[in-house]
Amino acid sequence: MEKTVFISFPIEELKGIIKDCLTDSFENSKIQGSETDVLMTITETSAFIHLSVQTIYGLVSKRKIPFCKKSKRLYFSKQDIVKWLKQSREKTEEEILEDVDKNFFKNTRKK
Repeated sequence: MEKTVFISFPIEELKGIIKDCLTDSFENSKIQGSETDVLMTITETSAFIHLSVQTIYGLVSKRKIPFCKKSKRLYFSKQDIVKWLKQSREKTEEEILEDVDKNFFKNTRKK
């Protein structure tokens, strides 16, 4: 037979304990979730990046998109796809002007 124990806590202290437990649990789940990578099929990848399946096959054949191939099937790492998309980022006009200013003054020769 199990014994039941009742402990008396003020309601505010009990709320604090519950809040701390939930916060710790949520943070641990975020850490564990970031360590694991999700593999997607070509159809899932197509939906994720809003490109047609045919376009993705073309990118794979040109080796322009990161992929894994196992048993004649293509898989895509969600983390790799996000990283690939971020590498394709275009600079803003402000960033281009900053680069021009930086490189212009860096490459001018003193006579």
